[in-house]
Amino acid sequence: MMPTATKSLVPSANTFSLERRLMLRLGTLYIIVLIIVSAIYVVLAWSYRHTELADDVDSIATEVANAIHVAADGRAVLNISPTLQHKIDRIGDKKFMVVDSHTGTEITQARTNNFSPEFSKVTPPGYDGDYLLSTHNGEPLHIAIRAIDTAAGHFQIEFQHRGNVSREARDWIWEELGTELMPVILPLLTGTLLITWLTLRASLRPLRRVADEARRITSDAPSVRLDRHEVPREILPVVVAANGALDRLETALHEQQRLMANIAHELRTPLAILRARIESLKDPSVAREVLPDFERVSNLVGRLLTVARLRSEHVSFNMRYELGRVIRECLAQMAPLALAQKKELVLTAPSEPIFVRGNAVALEDAVRNLVDNALRFTVPGQAVNVAISPGCVIEVRDRGPGVAAAIAKHVFEPFWRGNASGNGAGLGLAIAAETVRRHAGQLSVTNAHDGGAVFRMEIPQTA
Repeated sequence: MMPTATKSLVPSANTFSLERRLMLRLGTLYIIVLIIVSAIYVVLAWSYRHTELADDVDSIATEVANAIHVAADGRAVLNISPTLQHKIDRIGDKKFMVVDSHTGTEITQARTNNFSPEFSKVTPPGYDGDYLLSTHNGEPLHIAIRAIDTAAGHFQIEFQHRGNVSREARDWIWEELGTELMPVILPLLTGTLLITWLTLRASLRPLRRVADEARRITSDAPSVRLDRHEVPREILPVVVAANGALDRLETALHEQQRLMANIAHELRTPLAILRARIESLKDPSVAREVLPDFERVSNLVGRLLTVARLRSEHVSFNMRYELGRVIRECLAQMAPLALAQKKELVLTAPSEPIFVRGNAVALEDAVRNLVDNALRFTVPGQAVNVAISPGCVIEVRDRGPGVAAAIAKHVFEPFWRGNASGNGAGLGLAIAAETVRRHAGQLSVTNAHDGGAVFRMEIPQTA
């Protein structure tokens, strides 16, 4: 196949990664679930914190009830131990008092400097419960009232807590989240995402394998197909359709190759007859005028036939041959043409034989095209140098103006001619490039430091 431009395999802006998209969506789902679970936990913890605070008040109220006894004079007396005093100070840091429910007499109280007297005795007798109040400066107060029965009588215990229960609950919730929930949720979330990522990579591995197989399908191997083995059921229709399209393309390619080969082959006989008739013309001037155009057409047909042979699967590129012998025979055939143009062909080759694997006829034709191209750009009296270097490197150097950098990438394209007025068909260098490629080598062009272009062929050497 002739060298053709290939589209870049870099993903465009409108493409997306299926793996990345699935990971993003699953990650978003996990985060939403985490938020919902955390919200439920916060609501439950908030309620639990209020319940816990109420339980603390109940337990302290029970201890206070056990600390009330009747004195010798018949009065109710409250004896508070240091431990109980510490608990009372924590819960009733704004105010604590014990009131006789029947007489309204306060048997003891502990007040702070910020005590708000307007909240004294505002609770109905016998009330047992909790409520929130706000002072004149907006400070929230949590009032906890507990009604108790003791041997000394019926009492109400009042706690005024200046702390914001909501804020305390929120702080407690964050503490619980940081010490209990997050150490469990975060490793679980990380592990789940890691397992999901590994699962996605394993699931998408058949797709990557199919993509690698598709990249190996070239014009040199048009019969290669995508392997259906272990392809996911959802992707299998795409693989089957792609293989069907490749079957149709291979059939069309073979038909095109046969058509081009048949056309080139069928044209050779009419051209031979036409040449004989031109040469038999009675007027030699007419023959001299027509023959150059005829030679151009004949050369084009010959090179089209060469292209058809290169594309044919029946032409073997697995023969072992000696490189120096092929090039010497090629230059020997072209020597009369060079002498007729008053130019020289100079070959530099090592004495040791260099063996390569490919097709000797095709390589000889490639070297002939490179030498013919070099002769066209070399002025009379100058030489075209052909050099074979160890490592199987072939260089053909002319004495022309060189190749401009702007057109260097186009010189091996089919039907491209740097000089539109030339007699070439634009196939010689393309055929040479295709032949070198079929030999698993590379063909490049550079400019020599002292003038002229150097075409360099690198072909793998064989033992």
